[in-house]
Amino acid sequence: QAVIQPSLFEGWSTVIEDAKSLNVQVICSNLPVHIEQLSLNGIYFNPYNEMELALIIKGFMKSSDYLIYEDYDERVRRFALNFLSIFSS
Repeated sequence: QAVIQPSLFEGWSTVIEDAKSLNVQVICSNLPVHIEQLSLNGIYFNPYNEMELALIIKGFMKSSDYLIYEDYDERVRRFALNFLSIFSS
């Protein structure tokens, strides 16, 4: 199971955030913002190369042993604590 996000342009993607919260793998175009959101956990492709995307999908269907995200609730908690610390300083 995976979400495919083939954007040519993107701000912060809520589709990617939704997939992360559901612990679903994301296959997405190699935009800097996608890489920032997913880091090593994303599967990236050149959005102008449909063959590359096809090969990734084919490979994903054979084996879905890709990195999945750390505990989303824990990441949200850490972010909130870090955010609050800004105002406590």
